[in-house]
Amino acid sequence: MEPGRADVLAALGQVLARSGPVGALPAQAAFRAALACHPLPTRIHASVAAGLHESGDTAEAVAAFRNLIETHPEDPHGWSGLAKVVADGGGSDWGLSPDLLATMLEHPCVRPSALRRATLASLKADAGLAALVAAAERGERLEPAGEIATLLSGHRLLLTALPALPLCDVGFERLFTALRRGLVLGGLPAAALPFAVALAAQCQLVDYVWEEGADETAVGAAAGIVLLAAYRPLVTVAGVEKMAGIAEVFDLHVAQPLEERRLAAAMPRLTGRANAVSEGVRAQYEEFPYPRWRRPGLEPEKRSLDEIWGAIPAHPAPPQLDRPLEVLIAGCGTGQHALNSASIYGDARVLAVDISLASLAYAQRQTRALGVEGIEYAQADILELGGLERRFDVIECAGVLHHLADPLAGWRVLRRLVRDDGLMRIALYSRAARQAVAACRAFIAERGYKADLDGIRRCRQDILALPDGHPARPVIAFPDFHGANECRDLLFHVQEHTFTLPAIEAALAELNLCFLGFAAPAATRAFRAEFGDAADPLSLAAWHAFETEHPDAFVGMYDFWVAPAGGQP
Repeated sequence: MEPGRADVLAALGQVLARSGPVGALPAQAAFRAALACHPLPTRIHASVAAGLHESGDTAEAVAAFRNLIETHPEDPHGWSGLAKVVADGGGSDWGLSPDLLATMLEHPCVRPSALRRATLASLKADAGLAALVAAAERGERLEPAGEIATLLSGHRLLLTALPALPLCDVGFERLFTALRRGLVLGGLPAAALPFAVALAAQCQLVDYVWEEGADETAVGAAAGIVLLAAYRPLVTVAGVEKMAGIAEVFDLHVAQPLEERRLAAAMPRLTGRANAVSEGVRAQYEEFPYPRWRRPGLEPEKRSLDEIWGAIPAHPAPPQLDRPLEVLIAGCGTGQHALNSASIYGDARVLAVDISLASLAYAQRQTRALGVEGIEYAQADILELGGLERRFDVIECAGVLHHLADPLAGWRVLRRLVRDDGLMRIALYSRAARQAVAACRAFIAERGYKADLDGIRRCRQDILALPDGHPARPVIAFPDFHGANECRDLLFHVQEHTFTLPAIEAALAELNLCFLGFAAPAATRAFRAEFGDAADPLSLAAWHAFETEHPDAFVGMYDFWVAPAGGQP
């Protein structure tokens, strides 16, 4: 009837893209037809570009997002969408220039970690940087360090990336460790200050996990506040407030941590702690809050209930509400999850709880800095939340249940807090995907490393020295291996359970929950490509067969949606 309507063509493409492999090519044709419509609203342009990626044409999706950025640089949809495609598209080279990557890293709607692989690929493509990294990996002395740091002070992408995200690369870790040593022992030229400030920010992001020599450990105030900040948290240094320095260093390394201490002291507490395991988990995250981050990559705009529910593979009808949506983030950590959810769920009331005051304070400080409203933070043990009188339309619990003494008991508590027409998003560790982690935990137990900063440092260096083929060595590819707080969570956690899909299926039956599908686009595309239209994407048995052949399919976590099947468990 109206063949030139972009919104209809985009909707048709989305339906076809979600109908399985047979619909991929027709979907792409519909999306291309939508792109040809003029004028094309920016939101539809972004939706079509995302649809091209979902239907398998990632190169054209990147081109469409880049076109949106070039024609409407003020619109956040292009920046946010391109970052998501680049993150989901693996390590492919999409032709993003260093300047474009640097601009994306600075954009408020882009989560910097989404660009880690693309940023590393661009940095390694720089011949000068590649030569320095190679020399550092060979153990060569990098002298004069001041001149090298001065040269790097003019590298925009490097200076943008270092304060924005942990680079999580052994070669660059060797380079930065060598340069830090050279600067503290040989002096910091004024022209090298921009690199040194950025390096100190990277050191804070990885929580000072890099190894250091005895002569470096003795570094004191004489080295200057910038270099001192590259070795230890400034807030722990006596008299730091009297040292000369620059404002951005004091804000990041002193003012922000002090604010977190004040916020932690005033944090509301909803429950006590149930058991010794909960106390151990709390103590771990008080010392090592997880993860440390700079920007959460907020969504460009809030979504309607139809859009939120419609994005779930086997979604039920959304509830008809005459009140704000009630959302619980059960185990919010340092706040990225809660902030991302708040940027999606319209004018929702979001309660974000965690057992760690240090993590909650970090989350609250970041939330206030971003000017985000509608999030209530409080300390709570999930196992003790049963007495909470509120009920929720959406409960999200990602990467938390598997750290409880009894994960099913915690899940049962949350199940009783979700409304009958509500949703739950759960994320749990896959046993198949964490074989390298299990091997590392055995390696740690055998060697007796302590779960403190010195023990984490020694353990990391010993793992890096393992020969290829050792079952623990693949853990180097995990981003969390490259930071102290993250490595503590990955390899030294006081409590960890892993799951299989049959075990999850049994838990859903016991809790009277319906499986609605995975929130894992890359795994879903691979599943469809392998099984075609014959396999049911809602069959956990089919997914178990897929994971058996592809044990790294859920290397992050099983991330999935469920809904009450009716009645209580």
